[in-house]
Parts: sequence; C-alpha cells; structure tokens
Amino acid sequence: MRKITWAGGGVAGEASHLSVQAFSSTEVMTTMQNGSGNLELIGWLVDGDKVTRANNGTATAGTVQEVALALVGRRAVTAVRSGSNNLLLISWNVPFGVTSIDRLHDSGTLAGEASQIAMTAIGGNMLVTAMRAGSGNLLLISWALNADGSFTRLGDSAPPGQPAQAGAVSLVTVAFIGNYTVVTAVRNGSGNLELIAWKVSTDGKIIHRQDPSGTSAGAVSEIALIPFPGDPTRGGGPGVITAVRNGSGNLEVIGWKVLEGGIGIARAGDTSRLPPSQVPGTASHIAIAPAGGATTYLATMRRGSGDLELIAFDLAANGGWSRVGDLVPEVGTDVTETAVAPFYSRAVSVARRANFLNLAIWDVSLTNVQAADTAALNQWFTSVLADPTRARQLKGDWMKLLQAELAVTDRQKEHLSLVPAADAMELQKAIAMVVDHGGTIHIERDSERSPGVLVVQPKKPGVETVDFSVGVFHCTFDANCRDWHCGWGPAKKK
Repeated sequence: MRKITWAGGGVAGEASHLSVQAFSSTEVMTTMQNGSGNLELIGWLVDGDKVTRANNGTATAGTVQEVALALVGRRAVTAVRSGSNNLLLISWNVPFGVTSIDRLHDSGTLAGEASQIAMTAIGGNMLVTAMRAGSGNLLLISWALNADGSFTRLGDSAPPGQPAQAGAVSLVTVAFIGNYTVVTAVRNGSGNLELIAWKVSTDGKIIHRQDPSGTSAGAVSEIALIPFPGDPTRGGGPGVITAVRNGSGNLEVIGWKVLEGGIGIARAGDTSRLPPSQVPGTASHIAIAPAGGATTYLATMRRGSGDLELIAFDLAANGGWSRVGDLVPEVGTDVTETAVAPFYSRAVSVARRANFLNLAIWDVSLTNVQAADTAALNQWFTSVLADPTRARQLKGDWMKLLQAELAVTDRQKEHLSLVPAADAMELQKAIAMVVDHGGTIHIERDSERSPGVLVVQPKKPGVETVDFSVGVFHCTFDANCRDWHCGWGPAKKK
C-alpha cells in the first residue's frame, strides 16, 4: 500500500485550462487562461515542503481559449487556441531558478483553426501537436523548435491530395512512447474511446497512421493519457494508460500495449476488474501521472461530492491493476479542474478551486519499504526513459533521481557512491546520449548475490538500429555491488 501526503503548495489568481510540468526537482511551471482570458505562465520554486512563486517568474500573452504545455530543455512551449480560434505555439526562455520567463517566438500563421489541442515533445527539438482541426477531424502536426526559439512546421497527418487518415473527434490527447511513435486517444464520432498509433519520420515530414482500423473501447466523456514503459528484459514493449470518465460517469483506468511498430494496440487490463469495493466511482476533471515508483500512478479528479480526490494505482506486469492508496484532502473544496505531472518521486498537481489556481506537491510513499532489486531497477530505467519529464531529470543526475524515486537502502547508496568519479562522469554522459538519441539502460545479473554489469547502449543519432557499435558503456561490479569498473566497449552483434 501507499500513503498519499500533502507536501506543500501555493495559490494564484483566477485560472482555467490548467497545465503543469516540472523543469527540475525544485522548479515547476504552470500555465493557464487567467481571469482576464489571457495566457499566463507562473514559475514556482520548491524547497522541501516550502513552495513559493518565483520572483519575476510570471509572463502573460494575449487571449486564449485552451492551453497545452511542453518543456524542451530550458524552453517552455505553450500551444494555445488563440482569440481567432487558431493553433498558436509560443516559445519561452526560462533560466535556472525561474528568474524570468521571456517570450521568444511564436508560430504565427503556420497553423489554422483548432480546438481540443494537445502536445508532446518527442525527443531532441521536435514537438507534435494533436487537435480537432477546423474540419472536425483529428490532425497531427510536427514542429521543430529552432535554437532561437522560432518554429518550423515540418509535416502533418493530412498532406494535400492524400486520403484522410483519421475522422471526426471531439476529445483529443497525445503521448510519446519512444522511437518516433506517438499515440492519440480520442473520442471519435461515435462518442467512443479510440486509440491510434502514429509513426513520425526522423525529419518530421511524414506522420503515418500505423493501424488503419485503430482500437476502440466504450463511451467516454473525458480522457487523460500518459505513456507507460515496457520491460525489454522480459520481452515487453511500451504502451499507454488512459484514465477516462466512462459511460457511467465513473473513473476507469485502462492499460494498453502498443504492438511492435504500432501496428496495433491491445487492451491489457483495467480497473473495472478490481473488487467491487475498490472500483473507482463518480469522477470528472480527471488527470493521471506516474508518482512514487516505477509502476505507480496517481489519478486526480473531482469526485461525486465535488471535492478533490487522489487515488494511487499500481500496474502489474500482466496488465492487472491494484488500488493502493486514497486521499480526500478536504471536504467542501468544489474543484472544477485538475492536472498532475510527475515530480521526481512525488507528484505536482494544479486544481481550479473556487475559480483560483491551487498548486500542491504530493508524496506517494510505500507503507512497507523494501530495497529495490535488479528487476525493479530495470523496470525503473525503462519507465523513466519513456517519460520525457523524468528522462530530462535522468539526463541531469541519474543517481539523484534513482534515490528520489526508488526505495534505496543506505547500503545501496554507499555502493553507488563508490563508482570512481571519472567513471561516474562518463556514465552520466552515456545516459544523456540514451535520453537524447534513444537506446537502452539495464542491469545484467544472474541473481541478487552475483556480480553484474550496468549496460548503457545509446543509438547512433539518426540510426534506428545498430548491428555493431563501439558506443556501448559498461560498468561491472562484484557480488556486493562494489569494485566498480566502467568503460566504453563493443556491443554484441545481433
């Protein structure tokens, strides 16, 4: 079981269309439509359980009707429905410490009418927006965020003269699952949940629907979507999680496996199969994010009484769900919108309460802590690489993120500290290459009492498969996880 605990928060003015993401373990960015109907960004600083608005960490722009947020390095990108009902991307520079938020460029007239706007970063400087176009159909557009913050429209899913790849939609979400593949979860023209996998070419010029028939489920009136990792050491691939308001008006969380190449999407399991007393009830304004561990997810929502509710779920390797924690922080809160994002081992949420923005940090901790084993560590690496926000944190300091998210014992911390400084620096560089260009990170070990090796295998930039490469980083260690020796070497031929 897991305990959900409030760990600090802050309040801002009137707000709607909320988004939240974390730059680091101490910096949070929120975006919204403020009380004047304009776009507003607010930076927050977190020090333990103390949360404050950053000095000079506020910026505004013109009239907006919807807001989506993505972070790329130290740039925040907002995708909004402008006052003229068109899609507009705006880039913002955010220095360390959120000492300012400076507008750089926007996409101008590069996109047309749009609603139900969603956005995801897909590695490097590329972004994908998904939306309901002026025609009412689903449309995806790929973008390059250039070094100066300007945008280049690279391609889209409806090139001129080509048959439509998707039909009418009324709700749109999108998630990146790796290898230039994104998944959209939409409410289709029949009012049902539909999932589609799309392949984006490495230059962004082509967005191809991988499965012409898509995968459908029942009626929904809300959709939240996040990626979840597979475990390549066990033959599992990536997937996505949908948290929906189903046809009965209740929260339902569903896991989906994306088949190789995105040629199909299979339903893996859902919370309707929980014991009757644990099946979630009436919910709206639903959001979900990983929190508290590699397989734990925190859902935020307005419950039937109108109050904020948080529920923690664990996802098993076989697709089964467990309800492992609950919290209703206050009664009488009258929450009318929620959003949530991963925040190292914690979660950060925003809620619209009495029309005002309320930000909160949540600890999601094990009630019975056990040391992380090899399987848990491998699952964790895969989980982090599948989540762009956590992957950025991995790139910055993998040991810090590991110790923040997993139950690491004092002995394990000591062993990690024994990695020679030069090796530790080179290991961090190798991990950064995997984050930037793709690849794998895993531990090979026969048992918990045998020697092992940490293998970091980046892909070559622009190359999707590599039969042989000297760009593989290995760290060997003895049966006691000591005596570390690291270095670059050859990969095994396939």
